Amino acid sequence: SISPLQPPLVSAAMRATVATPAKERARTSGTSAPSAASAATPKAKAKAKAKPAPTLTYEKALEMVHALIAAYAKPSFQRKLHEAWDAAAGDLVAQGKARQAVCLAVQGPILKKFGFEATRSGVHQSVMAFDHASKTRGYDDPEGDYRGWLVGWLVNPEAQRSSEERNAHFARARGQKVVERREPRPPVKRELDTPMTKLVHLSPDRPLLYGARMPGERAPSAFLALPKGGAGELGPLVDYLREDPHGPFSGMVDPWPESRGTIPGGRWGAWGFDVGANGKEQLLKADWHSVQKWGPKKLVFVPRFGELISMRQAPPRLLAFLEAFREVNMDVWNTILAELERLKERVFDSAQDANLIWLVDTIGQVFRDRGFLGAIEAQVWWGGTRTPTRSHKDGITSLLHLSITLNGRRTLRVGSFDSAWAQGPMPMMYNTAEFRDWQERQHCDGTGEPAPSQLWRENNVWDDEAWKPRDLTKVSMNKGDIYMSSPFVFEHGVMYEQCDRTSPIIALQCRLAFRDAEAALKVNELRDMDMLRVATAVAECLQRAGDEGRLRIPSLAEVRSWEARIAKLPEALAAACAAGRSLGETFTQVVPRQVFSREAPAREEPPTGPEALAAPQAAAREEPPAGPEALAAPQAVATAAREEPPAGPETLPAPQAAAEEPREKAPEWPVDSEERVQAVAEEPAEEAPERPADSEERPQAVAEEPAEKAPERPASSEERPQAAAEEPAEKAPEWPADSEERLQALERAHPGKEALLRALVQLVQDGSVQSSELVSTARLFAEHCSNAGAGSCAVGAC
Repeated sequence: SISPLQPPLVSAAMRATVATPAKERARTSGTSAPSAASAATPKAKAKAKAKPAPTLTYEKALEMVHALIAAYAKPSFQRKLHEAWDAAAGDLVAQGKARQAVCLAVQGPILKKFGFEATRSGVHQSVMAFDHASKTRGYDDPEGDYRGWLVGWLVNPEAQRSSEERNAHFARARGQKVVERREPRPPVKRELDTPMTKLVHLSPDRPLLYGARMPGERAPSAFLALPKGGAGELGPLVDYLREDPHGPFSGMVDPWPESRGTIPGGRWGAWGFDVGANGKEQLLKADWHSVQKWGPKKLVFVPRFGELISMRQAPPRLLAFLEAFREVNMDVWNTILAELERLKERVFDSAQDANLIWLVDTIGQVFRDRGFLGAIEAQVWWGGTRTPTRSHKDGITSLLHLSITLNGRRTLRVGSFDSAWAQGPMPMMYNTAEFRDWQERQHCDGTGEPAPSQLWRENNVWDDEAWKPRDLTKVSMNKGDIYMSSPFVFEHGVMYEQCDRTSPIIALQCRLAFRDAEAALKVNELRDMDMLRVATAVAECLQRAGDEGRLRIPSLAEVRSWEARIAKLPEALAAACAAGRSLGETFTQVVPRQVFSREAPAREEPPTGPEALAAPQAAAREEPPAGPEALAAPQAVATAAREEPPAGPETLPAPQAAAEEPREKAPEWPVDSEERVQAVAEEPAEEAPERPADSEERPQAVAEEPAEKAPERPASSEERPQAAAEEPAEKAPEWPADSEERLQALERAHPGKEALLRALVQLVQDGSVQSSELVSTARLFAEHCSNAGAGSCAVGAC
């Protein structure tokens, strides 16, 4: 990215020279370094001591930057900048030097006012001084991103020309004739709420797909896609994105490059395409970012390179589309971030779970920076035969992944399983000869010694015989198809169908944009228990969004509206800077955006903690009472607590008593069993009938037992329900007390014995099951797990 004070192409060479030791510079330049003897020889004339660089206060540093912005925004500077750029057209190095010279002519007089020399060295010193002044504030500069974006735009002719038709002010500054464009019409409601533009479950009967083990247990992922016919509905929008006149795809695409690796010249070169990771793949690939306030270029992590690379901002229409997509679905992203934060709330030992806390904070920061779907990998291919990509799992950036097909036909193969405990194919592994044969079929290098994980047959989606038909999903991707999922979790590969240059395959993969290289490398291939919890939270949020139809594609009118607002930014920010107004407030006024909630939205179930888990753990260990009578709940309670049948454990409504009572009374129930009995004994007897009867028929036992005869340590499964029966009404369970209906709801949402048990375990761990209901839960374990009490339960429930 371009520093506010630094002309392009100055800093890299200058800083390398300053940081390189004398011996290393001498070695690379072909001269000898000064020896100790020559250094000791007195010289006739000693050099004057270098003058120390000036320092700046934070206020002075901002004053200097604002003066530079005002100078950059003048029409005279803009005209000279573009004339110099055009004079060196076709030579990137010459263009950089020309731009540097024009910038330095403007920077010199301003830098002198602040004590710096009007030279490249003075520019370098001013950059260092600005950085040092920023450190005194701990980088707490809310205007920094907007200021950096504006400066980068003002000194970048290429970025300006990608939007000059939409920005009259700076086009006039360059002496160009401008035709004013009218504002796009506002979107019509029917365009925003069509079922064909909402992402739904690819397989409604399998809302969650299970993929990689992390470790032992397989991680879940949702897979949401447009409904059948949705791609046709989005045809005009997709054409609009592809035919952006400032992008690389409009009209007939450029010819296929003659050489592999980095592509010089043409639109492919201008937009940073190379032949698949420096020639390792068959595809043309480029990396862009889609965050408006990050400016023309930003350093972002790319897994296939394993480091940060300088990403150019996406073409204007694609940028507007992704900003609009983030905005119209902000409630979904808020839900994901809230669920990640709740993982930290359930931590009992901060030291023991420090890695989980760090992981949640690392991924959460990407969301708060609007970096989700902020890294785009553009892919282009055409050829006379079909070509596959290798079977693989993506890196961490695809924990949240949006795929858009702008043109052509692809077939995505997804390998997944029905449950978290499903076994892989048998036999489980290839021998070395089989592995190398499959590598050759995937156009991969199979000469090296394979890692053990590469020999697993479940890591190859191209081997049809290794998969059950239900577990290998083949998804056809045609023009206009869009899906959202987590390819970080499951094995997959893509077959690019035969096509020619007149109708090439063009696909965009939008992923998480990490700007911290160290953190990104640490989590890129991380698949441990902490990552399992994070992946599960993301998958379940996407599952609910698909269930409720809350994830949609923005309309063409919305995208046009965003494009028009973004085009106003340079002029508005320059005017705000000149007037001393807040850049951040100006940015928000021109491009209004929702922000993430600082706190997670409240949930219906009470918060978890050591107290909430103490009773469940004890109750689960005890032997449940026998007899189906213990599971029956009075009809009156079921009617009062529920107005309509529940649809699943997540949507089970709370009883009226719980809804009317204040939440703050919930923690009043003491954890210690002796205090529980005392609480029961001290409670007035007339309040007992007000407590709704639960599935254990507890009110009768409590009513008949004299308060003074309460045992000292009620630890058994019979005594705890008695204590719970006298608990204040606000402690009523938030899911129906009727065990028959509860079980039916759970079985509908989680078909299969194993899935049901896992759902019950999750309800206990989440604190959704109150202590007063745990004996019934233990009874469900006993009735639906044949190994209850044997210590061999597949999900650890017993």
